[in-house]
Amino acid sequence: TQRLETRGAALDQRIQKFDAELLKLKQVIQNSRGPNKERAMQRAMQLLQQKRMVEGQRNQMSQHQWNIEQMQYTREMMQDTKMQVDVMKDSHKMLTKEFKNFKVE
Repeated sequence: TQRLETRGAALDQRIQKFDAELLKLKQVIQNSRGPNKERAMQRAMQLLQQKRMVEGQRNQMSQHQWNIEQMQYTREMMQDTKMQVDVMKDSHKMLTKEFKNFKVE
C-alpha cells in the first residue's frame, strides 16, 4: 500500500499542476480575443481532458488501495478467529480433564 500511496501523491501533484495551468488559461481567455482566445480555449479543453483522465487513474488507485486494505483486514480477522477457536479447543480439553477429576459428595 505504501507504493500505491506514493503513486497517488504523484497523481495528486499532477492534478494540482493542471489546476494551476487552467487558472492561467482562464485569465488568458478572459483578457484576449480572436485566435489567441481560441488557442487558449483549445489548450484548456485538452488540459481538462488530461485532468479527468488523471483523476480517473487516481480514483482507480484509491479503489485498489481500499481493496488491499480490506483483504488485509479480512486476513487479520481470520487469524484472530482461528486463534480464538484454538483457545476454545484447548479450554474445552482442559475443562473435560478437570471435570473428570471433579467429584460431588
